[in-house]
Amino acid sequence: PAGSKPAQVPEGYTALEVPVSRVVCMTSLQLSNFICLDELDRVVGITSTRHLFNPEMKERLADGRTAKIGIEGNFDNEVILGLDPDLILMDLMMPNMNGADATAARIKAMTAELAGVMAATGVTSLKKMDPTVIHRMAF
Repeated sequence: PAGSKPAQVPEGYTALEVPVSRVVCMTSLQLSNFICLDELDRVVGITSTRHLFNPEMKERLADGRTAKIGIEGNFDNEVILGLDPDLILMDLMMPNMNGADATAARIKAMTAELAGVMAATGVTSLKKMDPTVIHRMAF
C-alpha cells in the first residue's frame, strides 16, 4: 500500500510505491494497456503519436495533461524529468538505449543533471518547477 515500506528490499533494488500515479510510456504497446484499463489519467508522457488513434489521449495531448516526450530512441530527457514520473515504462531493446545497464546509466546522468539545475536555480522540488521552460542548452 502507498506509504508503507517493504520489510526486505534486495541490495541494488528500489522499492516502488503502488499504485503509481504518474507514468511515462515509451512505447505504444505500453500505452495500449492504460487505454484498456481506462487509466489514461496516470499517463503523463508518451512518445510518437504516429500510431495514436485514441481520441481521449489525443485530447490529453492537445490540452497539456499528457506531454509528448519525443520519438522512440530520441527522447527529450528534460521534458521527461520535468514530468516527475513515478515510473517510466520502456522497452530495453529500443534504439539508442542498448540494454538495461546503458539505460540505468542514462537515467542516473539525467538525474545528476537535474540536481545540478535545481541547485543552481534554488528550486527545491520538481513540483515547483515549470516543465514548459525546461530545455537543453547547446554549449
